[in-house]
Amino acid sequence: MDKYFIALEPELKLKNLINSKKSFIRNLIGDQKYLSEEPHTTLIVLTSESIAELLDEIEKISLITEKIKLNITGLNVFFKDVLTDNNTLVCSFDQNSLKKLRNFQIDLIKKIDKFNTKKSILINSKDYLKFNEQEREKIKEYGFPYIEDNWIPHITLASIEENKFKRVFDVIEKNDMKESYFLDHISLYNISQSNLLVKKFKLK
Repeated sequence: MDKYFIALEPELKLKNLINSKKSFIRNLIGDQKYLSEEPHTTLIVLTSESIAELLDEIEKISLITEKIKLNITGLNVFFKDVLTDNNTLVCSFDQNSLKKLRNFQIDLIKKIDKFNTKKSILINSKDYLKFNEQEREKIKEYGFPYIEDNWIPHITLASIEENKFKRVFDVIEKNDMKESYFLDHISLYNISQSNLLVKKFKLK
Protein backbone atom coordinates (compact mmCIF):
# COMPACT_ATOMS: atom_id res chain seq x y z
CA MET A 1 0.00 0.00 0.00
CA ASP A 2 1.38 3.37 -1.00
CA LYS A 3 2.04 6.17 1.46
CA TYR A 4 1.01 9.76 0.71
CA PHE A 5 1.13 13.24 2.17
CA ILE A 6 -1.21 16.19 1.80
CA ALA A 7 0.43 19.61 1.80
CA LEU A 8 -0.20 23.30 1.38
CA GLU A 9 2.13 25.04 -1.06
CA PRO A 10 3.25 28.69 -1.07
CA GLU A 11 2.71 31.33 -3.71
CA LEU A 12 5.41 31.71 -6.34
CA LYS A 13 7.18 34.63 -4.64
CA LEU A 14 7.83 32.63 -1.47
CA LYS A 15 8.51 29.42 -3.37
CA ASN A 16 11.26 31.15 -5.36
CA LEU A 17 12.79 32.64 -2.21
CA ILE A 18 12.88 29.27 -0.45
CA ASN A 19 14.30 27.54 -3.51
CA SER A 20 17.07 30.15 -3.67
CA LYS A 21 18.00 29.27 -0.07
CA LYS A 22 17.93 25.58 -0.92
CA SER A 23 20.34 26.26 -3.79
CA PHE A 24 22.58 28.26 -1.45
CA ILE A 25 22.74 25.33 0.98
CA ARG A 26 23.45 22.81 -1.77
CA ASN A 27 26.23 24.96 -3.23
CA LEU A 28 27.78 25.41 0.22
CA ILE A 29 27.72 21.85 1.61
CA GLY A 30 26.28 19.55 -1.05
CA ASP A 31 23.02 17.63 -1.08
CA GLN A 32 21.05 17.24 2.16
CA LYS A 33 17.75 15.59 3.04
CA TYR A 34 14.66 17.50 1.79
CA LEU A 35 16.68 19.90 -0.38
CA SER A 36 15.11 18.49 -3.54
CA GLU A 37 11.53 18.75 -2.28
CA GLU A 38 9.20 21.46 -3.49
CA PRO A 39 8.50 24.04 -0.73
CA HIS A 40 5.41 23.02 1.24
CA THR A 41 3.94 22.57 4.70
CA THR A 42 2.84 19.00 5.36
CA LEU A 43 -0.66 18.62 6.79
CA ILE A 44 -0.75 14.84 7.22
CA VAL A 45 0.98 11.66 6.08
CA LEU A 46 -1.43 8.82 5.36
CA THR A 47 -2.04 5.53 3.59
CA SER A 48 -5.06 5.07 1.38
CA GLU A 49 -6.69 2.59 -0.97
CA SER A 50 -9.19 5.16 -2.29
CA ILE A 51 -7.09 7.71 -4.15
CA ALA A 52 -9.77 8.82 -6.60
CA GLU A 53 -12.20 9.47 -3.75
CA LEU A 54 -9.47 11.16 -1.70
CA LEU A 55 -8.66 13.49 -4.59
CA ASP A 56 -12.34 14.32 -5.01
CA GLU A 57 -12.51 15.31 -1.33
CA ILE A 58 -9.35 17.41 -1.54
CA GLU A 59 -10.77 19.19 -4.58
CA LYS A 60 -13.99 19.93 -2.69
CA ILE A 61 -11.93 21.40 0.14
CA SER A 62 -9.95 23.56 -2.29
CA LEU A 63 -13.13 24.99 -3.80
CA ILE A 64 -14.36 26.34 -0.47
CA THR A 65 -11.00 27.39 1.03
CA GLU A 66 -9.53 30.81 0.48
CA LYS A 67 -5.78 31.01 0.09
CA ILE A 68 -4.22 31.21 3.53
CA LYS A 69 -2.27 34.28 4.57
CA LEU A 70 0.71 33.56 6.80
CA ASN A 71 3.38 35.64 8.45
CA ILE A 72 6.91 34.30 8.42
CA THR A 73 9.05 35.19 11.42
CA GLY A 74 12.37 33.97 10.00
CA LEU A 75 14.33 30.73 10.15
CA ASN A 76 14.12 28.23 12.99
CA VAL A 77 15.74 24.86 13.75
CA PHE A 78 14.42 21.49 14.85
CA PHE A 79 17.59 20.17 16.47
CA LYS A 80 18.09 16.38 16.30
CA ASP A 81 14.90 15.94 14.30
CA VAL A 82 13.27 12.65 15.34
CA LEU A 83 12.59 11.70 11.72
CA THR A 84 16.09 12.40 10.39
CA ASP A 85 18.53 12.61 13.34
CA ASN A 86 19.81 15.80 11.69
CA ASN A 87 19.18 19.50 12.35
CA THR A 88 16.20 20.59 10.26
CA LEU A 89 16.19 24.21 9.10
CA VAL A 90 12.70 25.63 8.56
CA CYS A 91 10.74 28.82 7.89
CA SER A 92 8.70 29.51 11.03
CA PHE A 93 5.33 31.27 11.30
CA ASP A 94 3.79 33.63 13.83
CA GLN A 95 1.16 32.51 16.37
CA ASN A 96 -1.82 33.68 14.33
CA SER A 97 -0.61 31.71 11.32
CA LEU A 98 -0.05 28.62 13.49
CA LYS A 99 -3.61 28.83 14.79
CA LYS A 100 -5.12 29.16 11.31
CA LEU A 101 -3.12 26.23 9.97
CA ARG A 102 -3.90 23.96 12.93
CA ASN A 103 -7.61 24.68 12.51
CA PHE A 104 -7.36 23.92 8.81
CA GLN A 105 -5.47 20.68 9.48
CA ILE A 106 -8.12 19.36 11.89
CA ASP A 107 -10.94 20.23 9.50
CA LEU A 108 -9.14 18.45 6.65
CA ILE A 109 -8.34 15.37 8.74
CA LYS A 110 -12.01 14.96 9.67
CA LYS A 111 -13.10 15.23 6.04
CA ILE A 112 -10.58 12.68 4.71
CA ASP A 113 -10.71 10.29 7.66
CA LYS A 114 -12.78 7.66 5.84
CA PHE A 115 -10.08 7.42 3.14
CA ASN A 116 -7.15 7.12 5.58
CA THR A 117 -6.28 3.49 6.36
CA LYS A 118 -3.78 4.70 9.01
CA LYS A 119 -1.30 1.91 8.41
CA SER A 120 1.69 3.87 9.66
CA ILE A 121 5.08 2.25 9.27
CA LEU A 122 6.23 4.31 12.26
CA ILE A 123 4.56 1.94 14.75
CA ASN A 124 6.82 -0.89 13.66
CA SER A 125 9.93 1.19 13.10
CA LYS A 126 12.95 1.66 15.35
CA ASP A 127 12.03 5.35 15.60
CA TYR A 128 8.64 4.77 17.26
CA LEU A 129 9.95 5.03 20.82
CA LYS A 130 11.70 8.31 20.00
CA PHE A 131 8.29 9.99 19.89
CA ASN A 132 6.72 11.23 23.10
CA GLU A 133 3.54 9.69 24.50
CA GLN A 134 1.23 12.21 22.85
CA GLU A 135 2.89 11.71 19.48
CA ARG A 136 2.62 7.92 19.78
CA GLU A 137 -1.11 8.26 20.49
CA LYS A 138 -1.51 10.42 17.38
CA ILE A 139 0.31 7.79 15.31
CA LYS A 140 -2.15 5.16 16.53
CA GLU A 141 -5.16 7.41 15.96
CA TYR A 142 -4.22 9.08 12.66
CA GLY A 143 -1.09 7.33 11.39
CA PHE A 144 0.84 10.59 11.87
CA PRO A 145 2.43 12.06 15.03
CA TYR A 146 2.01 15.79 14.46
CA ILE A 147 -1.64 16.76 14.91
CA GLU A 148 -3.33 19.77 16.55
CA ASP A 149 -1.22 21.55 19.21
CA ASN A 150 1.45 18.91 18.78
CA TRP A 151 2.08 20.15 15.24
CA ILE A 152 4.37 23.11 14.55
CA PRO A 153 3.49 24.27 11.02
CA HIS A 154 6.56 25.22 8.98
CA ILE A 155 8.21 25.00 5.57
CA THR A 156 11.39 22.94 5.52
CA LEU A 157 14.53 24.05 3.71
CA ALA A 158 16.70 21.04 4.54
CA SER A 159 17.60 18.57 7.26
CA ILE A 160 21.32 19.10 7.61
CA GLU A 161 23.99 16.75 8.90
CA GLU A 162 25.12 17.92 12.32
CA ASN A 163 28.77 18.32 11.37
CA LYS A 164 27.80 20.65 8.48
CA PHE A 165 24.99 22.57 10.15
CA LYS A 166 27.00 25.39 11.77
CA ARG A 167 28.66 26.18 8.46
CA VAL A 168 25.22 26.87 6.96
CA PHE A 169 23.58 28.53 9.94
CA ASP A 170 26.41 31.03 10.46
CA VAL A 171 26.11 32.48 6.97
CA ILE A 172 22.54 31.99 5.72
CA GLU A 173 20.28 35.05 5.81
CA LYS A 174 17.70 34.29 8.51
CA ASN A 175 15.37 37.28 8.46
CA ASP A 176 14.85 38.28 4.83
CA MET A 177 11.51 36.45 4.67
CA LYS A 178 9.90 38.38 7.54
CA GLU A 179 6.72 39.40 5.78
CA SER A 180 3.31 38.07 4.76
CA TYR A 181 2.75 35.49 2.03
CA PHE A 182 -0.02 33.19 0.89
CA LEU A 183 -0.36 29.43 0.74
CA ASP A 184 -2.36 29.10 -2.46
CA HIS A 185 -2.44 25.40 -3.41
CA ILE A 186 -3.27 22.10 -1.71
CA SER A 187 -1.53 19.01 -3.05
CA LEU A 188 -1.31 15.24 -2.75
CA TYR A 189 2.10 13.57 -3.07
CA ASN A 190 2.99 9.88 -3.28
CA ILE A 191 5.85 9.22 -0.85
CA SER A 192 6.22 5.63 -2.05
CA GLN A 193 7.05 6.95 -5.51
CA SER A 194 9.78 9.39 -4.48
CA ASN A 195 7.36 12.17 -3.47
CA LEU A 196 5.68 12.16 -6.87
CA LEU A 197 3.04 14.87 -7.22
CA VAL A 198 -0.32 13.17 -7.74
CA LYS A 199 -2.37 16.35 -8.16
CA LYS A 200 -2.57 19.89 -6.88
CA PHE A 201 -5.55 22.19 -6.54
CA LYS A 202 -5.63 25.97 -6.38
CA LEU A 203 -7.31 27.57 -3.38
CA LYS A 204 -9.91 30.31 -3.89
